[in-house]
Amino acid sequence: MRAKIGGALEAVRADKGASAVLVAVVGEFAAKGEKAAGADDERGAVIELEQAGDSAKVAAEADTGVSDSTRQAVLDAHLAGREYLVGKSITLADYSMIPFEGYRSLLPFDWAPYPNINAYFDRVRTAPAWVRATATTLPPRAAATQAA
Repeated sequence: MRAKIGGALEAVRADKGASAVLVAVVGEFAAKGEKAAGADDERGAVIELEQAGDSAKVAAEADTGVSDSTRQAVLDAHLAGREYLVGKSITLADYSMIPFEGYRSLLPFDWAPYPNINAYFDRVRTAPAWVRATATTLPPRAAATQAA
């Protein structure tokens, strides 16, 4: 996880469009990752890391000058070690993201460097609650993609 966070920090620092706020927030995320790695109070350190990761994700999404690849690197780092966007069970946040999964193949973007994003979409797409909810409501093309 620390390597992913470090990679996101490098991407943000190298991105000429990234705001100073994003650089600072992702820097704090990296600092919390380092702290969590050697913490005696693991629970407290993980809570701080989760909060910093949430802040980094939101800051990357809000920063209009940052490149898509940098934004994806921050999201990938945020998802490292997580099953879902918020905690260990599927929530409304995940349901709001999953419709975009069907568009990934249509984008001229290499998703291979972001295994946590790919694994996240796989988990949500196959979650029993999502499968039940979409069994009869997906348009034909999306249903075919879902089955594949």
